[in-house]
Amino acid sequence: MPMPIRLASLPDHLPQAAVNALQRAIGGLRLPAIETAKAGSLQMALGHPVYDMSAADVVAGRRLDAAVLTAWRQLIEHEGVPSATVELPAGAPSDRFTVVNGPFVAGLAAAVTRAAELPHVGSEGSFELRVLRVSALYAELLWLSSRSEAHHDVLLPIAPAPPPLDPGKTYDADDALAALRETAAHRNLNEPPAP
Repeated sequence: MPMPIRLASLPDHLPQAAVNALQRAIGGLRLPAIETAKAGSLQMALGHPVYDMSAADVVAGRRLDAAVLTAWRQLIEHEGVPSATVELPAGAPSDRFTVVNGPFVAGLAAAVTRAAELPHVGSEGSFELRVLRVSALYAELLWLSSRSEAHHDVLLPIAPAPPPLDPGKTYDADDALAALRETAAHRNLNEPPAP
């Protein structure tokens, strides 16, 4: 499908490293759609960077510039159906990788489809596809990083999203981070650590 959203340039080593990781993982995966698949029948799609923020960053009211690039991820499709993701650490080439399935995979694909249909995203390629992850809150958000002075960054919660985030809504960065602060407060993550 044509994408009005730009994909980041992957590091040179990444596409082959992702394929190698997937080939090593296929035999041990417990993913119904993939465990019997041959590597050639799987497609990599939507390569994107993953940025992490800590719960402490969220509670302290830090903005998106506090997010740290930690990984590169690609969606694995089997016969056109998103089935898993393969994630490799950012930085120097490494043999480490993570293959994940579950609700965030379908949620990621759905969020990308929704993002591509947003009227203000348009066809200019003004936004770059990223993911923002706050692991302590079990939250991942599709991050449309603006490449233009005319637009602001947009965040779309990836289902399943912790309340009060709504996976059906689009948020500006400040509103999304405020909702995550509310989530942290409900989970008492804003309490200072015990001495």
